[in-house]
Amino acid sequence: MIAVRDGQWGSALTHLLVAVAGIGVALAAWTWGIRRRVRGSSGRTASAGPRRASTESALIPVPLSVMRPSPSVASASQQARYYFFRSPRAVQTAALPAVMGIVLGHTVVADGGLVLAAVFFVLLALLSSSFNVFGFDDTGFAFLLSIGAAWRRILVGKSLVGLLSVSPILAGLVIVEAAVNDLWNDAAAAFVTGIAVGLVVIGVGAVVSVRNPLNHVNPAGANRSRTLIGTLTGIAAVVLIGGSIGFGLPVLGDTLDQTVLALISVAIAGAIAWALLRYAATRLAADPWRVQQRLHV
Repeated sequence: MIAVRDGQWGSALTHLLVAVAGIGVALAAWTWGIRRRVRGSSGRTASAGPRRASTESALIPVPLSVMRPSPSVASASQQARYYFFRSPRAVQTAALPAVMGIVLGHTVVADGGLVLAAVFFVLLALLSSSFNVFGFDDTGFAFLLSIGAAWRRILVGKSLVGLLSVSPILAGLVIVEAAVNDLWNDAAAAFVTGIAVGLVVIGVGAVVSVRNPLNHVNPAGANRSRTLIGTLTGIAAVVLIGGSIGFGLPVLGDTLDQTVLALISVAIAGAIAWALLRYAATRLAADPWRVQQRLHV
C-alpha cells in the first residue's frame, strides 16, 4: 500500500506477485495434501512395485525416519500423520494459519522489517496447532493411557512437529522477502528470531494443551468458553515472554549485532520452552485421566 500511495507501481506489482505466488504455492500444497495424504498414501507412489523388506516402520514419515527410534519420534510421527496425512480438519488447522501468516508477513515487511514479518508469520502459523496437541488423538489418548506412555517424551514429540513443519516455510519466506526487499543483512536475524518465537509458542502451547485440551474430532459437549479463556491466556503469555525477550535484549546489549542478539534469544527461548514442557509433562503424568475426561466429555 505504501508503494501504491507513493506511485511506485513496479515495487507494488512485485510485492503483489510475491503475495499471490506464496498463497498459490501454499494452497497447491494444501490441495495436494488433502487429495493424496488424507487417503493414507505414503510418500512413495503406489506403483513402485513390491517394497523391499525393511526394519523401518512405514508409519514414520521419511523426514523423521533418520532419527533414532524413541517415544518422541513415535509421537511426532503420529502428530505429523494427523496434520499431513489423515484428517482434513487437521490439514486445515496446519495449512490455513500458515497461508495467513505468509500474507501478514509479506504485508508488514515494508513497514516493520523482516524480523517483525518472521515473528508474525510464526505466531499465526503455530498458535492453532501448538495450543491443543492432543486435539486429534480422540480415542488414541486412551491407548496412550493403557500402555503407560512416557508422557514427557510424547509431549515433546507432539509439540515439536509444528515448529519442524513451519521452519522450512519460514526459511522460504525470509529468503523471498530478503531478495524482493534487499534485506539480506536482516535475513539471518529474522530466521533465528522466528525460531525463538516458535520455541516460546510450543512451550506455552504444551501447558495450554494439558490444562485445556479440546477434542477436535468429536467436539460435542466441550466447554468452549474454558478453552477460549485458556487460549487467550496462552497468547498473552507468549506475547509477554516474547516481548520481554525482544525488548530486554537490545537494552542489555545495544552494542551487539542483531544476529548475535537473535542467537541469544534462541538460547533463552529454548530454556523457557524446556522448562514449560517439563512443567506440562509433570502435570500430565500426575493426572492423565483429567485430560482423558476433558477430551471425552
